Amino acid sequence: MSRTTPLLAALETTWDAIRTHHPGLPPAVLRLSQGHDPRHPDRSIRGHWSPCTWQLGEVMLAGERLRDGAAGVLATVLHEAAHDLAHARGIQDTSRQGRHHNHRYRDIAGELLLDVSRDDRLGWTVSELSAAARERYAAALEELAGTVRLYRLTFTAAAGGVPPRPSRVKLACACRRSLYIAPGVAALGELAHEVLLDVTRSEQYGWSATGLSAAARERYREPLEELAGTLGVYRRTFAAATASGPPRRPSRVKLTCGCRRALYIAPGVAARGPILCGCCEEPFLPG
Repeated sequence: MSRTTPLLAALETTWDAIRTHHPGLPPAVLRLSQGHDPRHPDRSIRGHWSPCTWQLGEVMLAGERLRDGAAGVLATVLHEAAHDLAHARGIQDTSRQGRHHNHRYRDIAGELLLDVSRDDRLGWTVSELSAAARERYAAALEELAGTVRLYRLTFTAAAGGVPPRPSRVKLACACRRSLYIAPGVAALGELAHEVLLDVTRSEQYGWSATGLSAAARERYREPLEELAGTLGVYRRTFAAATASGPPRRPSRVKLTCGCRRALYIAPGVAARGPILCGCCEEPFLPG
């Protein structure tokens, strides 16, 4: 069993527990990924929610967030659940490509029993567990505490300390063909040649197009049957994800006045009332 399988199962159980208290919260695919950006550390994230990436929403939990233990993980899952709930209700809770959290997000996060405070740059985004949340999700916290055993290092931390063991070693045979494999695999003993993948050449990527050979299908028959029974959803490409599902609300609308000057403002600001031009004294209108 993978080291992360129990953790992902605990995350899914936690999401189901949240849904029991908030029936309007849709199901979601939960996964682990990198949250630290070594080139832009200030843009590092603890989690992310994305609509319609699969046939349903996707919640990403940063592997680095696991360092904060079960309480930190649950706070991030509830944070992303608030975004999902806002989307289900048709509420725009963020701006600036999803980075700035407005007062609508704050109110929904409060429904999920998060203590939310304001960040000068990102708005109402700093989310911590309230005492009520700890009590409501005590069972989920206990299960998460039993599965959060490792965490992802940031790039800076991973680069320091003990020199890294080489990820690959080069082995050559008598006819001078080379293999690059993990040191642990090389230490297991002699390597015999056996073809388990059918590989074809791409002009752009070289020998990268791989398919299962008959020998591979025979060897891994049981895993293939198990996978066939569990592949109920798949991740869509960006084009497919944005082409289906509810249409996205535009982040800006264009308004023009009688002298053809233009403004680009948020739809909510435009809906508050007319904006008059100081030159032609006519209102800015869509168009």
